Amino acid sequence: MNALLKEIDKNSTITSAQLALAQASLSEVKELTEYQDQKSNRLLTIVAFLTAAAGALFAKFFDAYPLIDGNRVMVLEGAIAANYLVFALFLFFVACGALVTFHATLTRFVWDDQTADDSKLYDVALSYLFYKSIIQTSPVAWSRAFVGDSSKPVTEQTLRNQYYKNYIIESYLVAAKFGDKLRFLEPAQRLLQWAIRFLIVWLLSVFIVVAIVPREQKNASTETTENRQSEQRSESTGANNVASQPIIGLQHQEQLQDHSHGTQNTSEVIASGTKPVSPVSGSVHHSASSALGK
Repeated sequence: MNALLKEIDKNSTITSAQLALAQASLSEVKELTEYQDQKSNRLLTIVAFLTAAAGALFAKFFDAYPLIDGNRVMVLEGAIAANYLVFALFLFFVACGALVTFHATLTRFVWDDQTADDSKLYDVALSYLFYKSIIQTSPVAWSRAFVGDSSKPVTEQTLRNQYYKNYIIESYLVAAKFGDKLRFLEPAQRLLQWAIRFLIVWLLSVFIVVAIVPREQKNASTETTENRQSEQRSESTGANNVASQPIIGLQHQEQLQDHSHGTQNTSEVIASGTKPVSPVSGSVHHSASSALGK
């Protein structure tokens, strides 16, 4: 290819029409690769929206139908487990399709680290269009490629020949890059298609599960859970009452012992024939005797 392009320098009859046709080829392949990128972005946007909506619906489904519930029969457990599995497959294919799409749209050309060293730059512009060749050209050589020098000025025909060659080369390189991109985008789109199929199956399974599991059974399971919680609370209350009974018994026993001691003291006073005197009456009698003595 390079050998054939070198023949263009010998031919100084490249017309403006030929240059326009070569430029049209480059524009066409660039539009094709840009269109493919836009189509991939639109597909990813649609899948992202569907994934967000499915995630919100799955959160509601998870609250209403948990994966493990001992009150359900085995058939319902299997149906709900299959629903969870289909949703997991949907997420898996979405993730794989997105990763392959991102890999396909990556830029294949990288910046050359050697451009930092001016001694490794080219003295002649190797390309007027490809950025990698442009940045590998020294600033002086890049300027000289358009204006030339005093000994050899650059003519319009020379620039036309150079651009004509560059259009041909760049058209081929962009087309090759487009083909490499399609090599990854095709399986990525198939993965996303399978993800949407799994999403449709999951939505159908959600409707089936909602139809199979009646509202009464969910209420019954809720009531059973509440009854269990009330029984646990009553058992804990009974245990607290049992623990407090020994303390009340000890207090009652102490009161009985005090009452028995008081009864025994009264019986002893009566048996001795003396009248029990209260502390208050004794003090009053002693005060009266002291007053009479005086």
